[in-house]
Amino acid sequence: SAAIVAAEVLEVAHSNITVARQRIDVLIADKQRLEAERVLATAVHGEDIEDLKNAIKHAVCADVHQNKLIEAKRCLSSLEEEARAASLRGEAMRALDAAVELDDITGIVAAIARAEEVHVQKQAIDDARARLLNLEVEERARQLDAVLAALKVAIVKKDRHALQQAIAEAEGLGCEVEMLEPARKALHNIEEKQRKDEAIAALKEAAALESADNLRAAVAHAEAVGVPKKPLDQARKTLAAMNERNLVAAELQSSIDTKDIVMLKKALSRAKPIRVDAPLVQQATVVLAELQERKRRQDEMVMDVKAAIAAGDVVAARRSLAMASEIGLMAEEVSQLEEDMAALENKVIADERRHLVLRAMESAVTAEDTENLRAAISDGQRLGIPAVDLASFRDSLASLEEVAREQALRE
Repeated sequence: SAAIVAAEVLEVAHSNITVARQRIDVLIADKQRLEAERVLATAVHGEDIEDLKNAIKHAVCADVHQNKLIEAKRCLSSLEEEARAASLRGEAMRALDAAVELDDITGIVAAIARAEEVHVQKQAIDDARARLLNLEVEERARQLDAVLAALKVAIVKKDRHALQQAIAEAEGLGCEVEMLEPARKALHNIEEKQRKDEAIAALKEAAALESADNLRAAVAHAEAVGVPKKPLDQARKTLAAMNERNLVAAELQSSIDTKDIVMLKKALSRAKPIRVDAPLVQQATVVLAELQERKRRQDEMVMDVKAAIAAGDVVAARRSLAMASEIGLMAEEVSQLEEDMAALENKVIADERRHLVLRAMESAVTAEDTENLRAAISDGQRLGIPAVDLASFRDSLASLEEVAREQALRE
């Protein structure tokens, strides 16, 4: 630079001065580049991000070689990444310290997870875990004390749901089996009593509904769950009464359908004291009254028929029999009366024939007609005319035959 000034004073050729100026510019640029490279190298080996950023900026301006800029930028990226990681570790560490300070189990768990994620020092994490373990033990003990207290209250109150819940919680907290035994026994007793109470309620409900099938099932269930003897005996007694009512009701209905007076009377006598269905009893009573009235009329008609038969009045007997048949006389009775009627009619016919034979014998005696008298006597014997009634006609026949023989001898 001094030489150029002197050259200008001495009016050295302008071209030479220009060359000199160009050369000094090159030297200045080289010097600046070398300085920038030195500063860049120093910053690359340091850990100051800002210094490295400034050095890269100056190096770019000084036209430092591209390879050196690339290496510097890589170092800058690494320093920035490490700075970010350190910042995250710092935040995680502060969060971990805060959670431990507050004895916040949930916070410690979350902080440990974050600390592991950002690679916080292992010792800090182990210390936090140790504190977490102590807090969890303390919390579990506190929870267990609360659950055991709740168990005692539930046992006293006989609260089935609360007992179940407390036992489940205690088991989840690792409570010893022996400590839960009284609670389990109490729960068993409560559940057993509840089953028995429900079974007794079912017995009462089935009895109130008067459903034999439901009550039978309720009795079986009550027996299975061990319901006390008294309500079971009462239910069995009620079931037996229901079964008897149902049986008598069936007999009553069958008697109504078959119109059997004897069975209907018997079923009604059993139905009334045991409160069989009132409408059915009323129906049976009406049917029985109707059947008895019809039977009374039938008996009267049968008596009329029998009286007519006894009197030998065939016409009256036939008329009474027809009337009796119209009101539903039983087939067996009709058949018997028909037989009696047939016997009466046969008797009337036989009597009429015997009467005619007697008249014939009387006429033959009057006419002294030996042949006709002999034939009439033979008919009388065949028709069953008593021998005493035939004796006089036989005497008359013998006399007529004697007279005929004497007449023949005289002739």
